[in-house]
Amino acid sequence: MRHVFFTLPTFFLLTACATTETIEFASKYSDSEIAKMSSEHFEILERDAKVALGPTFNKYGAPDAYIEGLMSSIDIPNSNYLYGSGEFETKLRLKEHTFWRIDGENLAGHLEPVKTAHLVYETLRLDPLSDTLEFTETLTKRGQTFTVFERQVGNEIIITFHKSGELPQTTLDSVSFFP
Repeated sequence: MRHVFFTLPTFFLLTACATTETIEFASKYSDSEIAKMSSEHFEILERDAKVALGPTFNKYGAPDAYIEGLMSSIDIPNSNYLYGSGEFETKLRLKEHTFWRIDGENLAGHLEPVKTAHLVYETLRLDPLSDTLEFTETLTKRGQTFTVFERQVGNEIIITFHKSGELPQTTLDSVSFFP
């Protein structure tokens, strides 16, 4: 009987080791993860966020980082820029606080905080054979849910989006981030 007790635990140990799968860690955010985070931040359905950001994912794939926060005219209400504050998040580091400034047209007087999010792509990680990096102008897409603003800043591509109704009749020209 003792022999049976020693054999059974060894059998279960070998069985447990043989069935363990290796799980690969993805360092970039999937479209489902971004849709979930965006739906929570903007209080919309996940499928609406996924549809609105579909063209961005088709063009650039999965982003390296996600930033969400609020922006408004805080110091000079009649200026054509907005300041934002929020959390910079990647899968490889803890969240960090960040600030940004967006310059554009018809941004004056937006004192009410506007929920905003950014996707960050490192251009060095994008396919070097792709022609998507021929960046000639700002691309703004107005849809029912989001306005999406696309801009290359140094070695990164920043996709900024907010609810279309929050900043009507505005044009975004540039975005700058500060630590």
